[in-house]
Amino acid sequence: MALLELKNVSAGYGKNIILKDFCISIEEGMLVSLLGSSGCGKTTTLRTMAGFIDVVDGQFLFDGRDYTHTPIHKRGFGYVFQSYALFPHLNVFDNVAFGLKRQHVNRTDIQKRVTEMLGRVGLDGFADRLPADMSGGQRQRVALARALVLKPRVLLMDEPLSNLDARLRVEMRVEIRRLQQEMGITAVYVTHDQEECFSISDQVAIMNNGHIEQMDTPIHIYNHPVNEFTARFVGFENFVPLIREGGQYRTASGVVFDPDKAETRPLKAACRPEDLQLLPGHEGGIRHLEGEIVVATFLGKQMQYLVRTAEGNYLVNTAAGMLCAPHDPVTIFFPPDKTIYTVDE
Repeated sequence: MALLELKNVSAGYGKNIILKDFCISIEEGMLVSLLGSSGCGKTTTLRTMAGFIDVVDGQFLFDGRDYTHTPIHKRGFGYVFQSYALFPHLNVFDNVAFGLKRQHVNRTDIQKRVTEMLGRVGLDGFADRLPADMSGGQRQRVALARALVLKPRVLLMDEPLSNLDARLRVEMRVEIRRLQQEMGITAVYVTHDQEECFSISDQVAIMNNGHIEQMDTPIHIYNHPVNEFTARFVGFENFVPLIREGGQYRTASGVVFDPDKAETRPLKAACRPEDLQLLPGHEGGIRHLEGEIVVATFLGKQMQYLVRTAEGNYLVNTAAGMLCAPHDPVTIFFPPDKTIYTVDE
């Protein structure tokens, strides 16, 4: 049975309903990320779980019980805000101890639990420091410690690393995953960063316009997106429209593709720029598109070429040693093991 479940939920802000008939199920002990662009509904989903947003219709279940109208303070969830939301006038110890004091935990237990949690998040010796005297990464650790010291069964995180630089984001995402696994907490993590999300999650929900396009393991989503939206989101940029003709799928100019799915509707073949192969000259064949170089861009370890074909323009990344110039004739090859097929929407 799922620990967290939104069942046919509608929720939003006043008359602006963001989630409509929304469903998600999260198993205990999992770290599930909600991934999507701004406005897709991921933060609304998180805030609905936390109780910051009222459910207009549907149910929110926690451990099989109806929590739809349970007040925030009775849910017992930990919440890490994007802005950290630390109290500037309180030192680190008192920030972390704040929730425990509200729960009337005795002073001895507060001292023990806060000290232990500061050690877990790597902040030994920082108890008397004020937030203003700390780095962004250290403040983020304080925010995590404040949520985790309450020993919540659920930890909700709203883009907790967005204010950190690239190096600190990598460091902190490893820490978050370590703590989540070590403590066995069920976590829901909101982000728009695909790499960050895929690196720490057991499951990922790709969101779009208030609903989930695909929810699965990071590896499966990356390799087997179910539709064009998800495919584009995980790096597929080269889409070739196909039409079914005489039992085969062909491009408008007659190039044959061989999808491995039995589908009567029009399809699109797709491949990532780094997975396409670029061949010098023109070479016909299955999954071969003839064209010419339009723009060559040096990316350091790779060259990126914009190639014009009869089907449109495509991006191809090659090793930096392969040099082509504008107007050079080339052929793009779609490798069968790297090509996916989606229904033409």
